[in-house]
Amino acid sequence: MQTHRTTLVAASVFTGLALVVLPAVAANAHNYAVSTVPAAGSTLAQLPAEFIITTNEDLLDLGGASKGFAIEIMDAAGKFYGNGCVSVHGASMATAAAVGTPGPYTVIWQGVSIDGHIASAKITFTWQPSAQTTPSVGSATPPVCGKVNPEATTASAPATPTASTTATGPAVVDPSVSTGPLDSSAGSASEDAAKKEAARTAASADTLLTLTSIAAAALVIASAIIVSRRRTARKRLLGAPEGHAQR
Repeated sequence: MQTHRTTLVAASVFTGLALVVLPAVAANAHNYAVSTVPAAGSTLAQLPAEFIITTNEDLLDLGGASKGFAIEIMDAAGKFYGNGCVSVHGASMATAAAVGTPGPYTVIWQGVSIDGHIASAKITFTWQPSAQTTPSVGSATPPVCGKVNPEATTASAPATPTASTTATGPAVVDPSVSTGPLDSSAGSASEDAAKKEAARTAASADTLLTLTSIAAAALVIASAIIVSRRRTARKRLLGAPEGHAQR
């Protein structure tokens, strides 16, 4: 009886310990950061090649495709930097370092723990370069690996020259092609030329008619004179004695 009671007590104690210890073991299976580049709360004077998050144990990168992994770099204005690509090596994950103008930044990381659960956290640092640097162009949305940031493309693309800046001289108008007011002026000139030609033709016709009228009148007068002379001569012949000829 005493042995049975002791067994029950031991079983109860073991069960209680299991209920306490197993959740703790499961909780400890989630990865957490043990070191970061940059260090949390640090001030960077020089930009490293990569931002690196190292966890307490290997991360679960199935197929080596970095599915479920992300590192986002964000400034105080909410702009995102970097290329969105993450490489996973054992317990560490990394992305190319990129920042904009000097100031505070936040690095938000996410990875897959060895137990398959998602682990995530964030660190902050300050970018204060010791020399003049060229800031990267940020974007309003987190970058996606393999896709070009359209805002960065727009910022770096040269301005396209407009027609007003490329014009080097006055426009050349083809005289054989007329548009707008040019048609009206050309039409007016043609009408004026036609009117002048018509006037010249009318004047020539009037002159010819006048000359014809004068010639006709001259012929009439000449004919009248000839007829008159013939009549006079005939009268003289009729009035003269026989045997006398007109001298």
